[in-house]
Amino acid sequence: MTNHVDAVYENGVLRPLEPLPLQEHQRVRVAISSISDDSLASLVDRGFLEQARQEVAAAGGDYTPAQRRIIDARLAKADEDIRAGRVYGPFDTAEEMAASIEENIGKLRAVKRKAKPVR
Repeated sequence: MTNHVDAVYENGVLRPLEPLPLQEHQRVRVAISSISDDSLASLVDRGFLEQARQEVAAAGGDYTPAQRRIIDARLAKADEDIRAGRVYGPFDTAEEMAASIEENIGKLRAVKRKAKPVR
């Protein structure tokens, strides 16, 4: 299991900014990468965020009609993919997913070999 969680270093201790799905005294591996407030701020479009906040507030916390249309279209596409068998999984492990990918690559290569004209 891999989770990415922001944390703050205070008084010699890393304090996660959200609850962690861990048991007491469970050992974990921590990789540390620094987050610069300035670099993040430069990536954020403040105007877009404010407009989005206003739209959500105006919709009473629900999706706007435009957002709902986008969501409905994506759900319809997903349903179409499921009915057509264009989905794989679910997988319990990364190894299962990798094996599925390798299997499907093999099938695609076999189809391409059959379709390739013989000279």
